[in-house]
Amino acid sequence: AFHSNRFSGALVSQTNKLIGAFETFWDTIVWALMPIATGILVATAVLAFVMWPYAIFLFTMSVAFIVLVFFATRRMRDLTVAEAHAANRMTGFLADVMTNIAAVKAQGSEPDEKEAASEVAEIRTARDLDVMRSFLKFSAGYASVITIINTGAVAAAVMAADAGVVNIG
Repeated sequence: AFHSNRFSGALVSQTNKLIGAFETFWDTIVWALMPIATGILVATAVLAFVMWPYAIFLFTMSVAFIVLVFFATRRMRDLTVAEAHAANRMTGFLADVMTNIAAVKAQGSEPDEKEAASEVAEIRTARDLDVMRSFLKFSAGYASVITIINTGAVAAAVMAADAGVVNIG
């Protein structure tokens, strides 16, 4: 019953996306999140002995960044799910029309199929734009937090040099 109610093209598209998503998930965990988490913990531990106010600042800003990423990811997930559904619908629609092109031509329903394809493409384009706009908004948020962290790093370096904790030359 599941397969009979689905476009064959959409099933192929969903299968390919699932495999890609699974691979991306584990790549992100192993090659992105683990090194970042390790770096934050080690930097905080080392800085706690050298300049504890900066260690607290860095840890607090890292937690703020993680919270921002968490909520942004949840919002992006909803948008990318909608985008994936639109892509699956478009792929399935086009695959089935191409497969049944002889029937479409024989029944003279090309104008109807073109109109339906245009509607499906418009929905897909709208979902793609939603994802891009949201990504740009969240990127601005990420950049703001990173700018604050970098500004704090410069301020901490100046304070450390002034206090004689570090030697700049």
